[in-house]
Amino acid sequence: EKESNLTASQKVQRVSSLVPKDTVPFLHLRSKEGEEWVYDRALSGEFLDALEQAAKDGVTFANKNVLITGAGAGSIGADILQGLLSGGAKVVVTTSRYSRKVTEFYQSIYTRFGAAGSTLVVVPFNQASKTDVLGLTDYIYNTLKWDLDFIIPFAAIPENGIEIDGIDSKSELAHRLMLTNLLRLIGS
Repeated sequence: EKESNLTASQKVQRVSSLVPKDTVPFLHLRSKEGEEWVYDRALSGEFLDALEQAAKDGVTFANKNVLITGAGAGSIGADILQGLLSGGAKVVVTTSRYSRKVTEFYQSIYTRFGAAGSTLVVVPFNQASKTDVLGLTDYIYNTLKWDLDFIIPFAAIPENGIEIDGIDSKSELAHRLMLTNLLRLIGS
């Protein structure tokens, strides 16, 4: 009888309420107190409840416009692309290796993960080129007529093991691509 008097929100028990008071869950958040990072129970509770809600209801990216650079086969960007498309996002993905094989790769992703309302546009792009950066933003805003909600920049050139005295032309190209032109892309 008591249960019938409860509202729907009172009947739902949140996962955060199941965490014992003296336990720090495996997935948790910390906040800074003075010079120290300490477990934040309230923030962690919101985080866990949001994860639970997403797991139950799914995540939607309907009506979201996204730009992803660097989403090649086997990359984190490709996995993010799959999630965005399955959530209904409209995505421009760039590739520095535009070819039939690459377009077929993206077509297979769209075929498998594209949901109602999702769109995938594949664009050749050299992020190290100022001309390409400006051309990409012009294409997105003036041809597609999209206003971006998210930019996910994964385009990169590996720079493993380069010491400060070993910086060469490849290093300069990597920095232009990953730093200078990323800021230019965001700015434009």
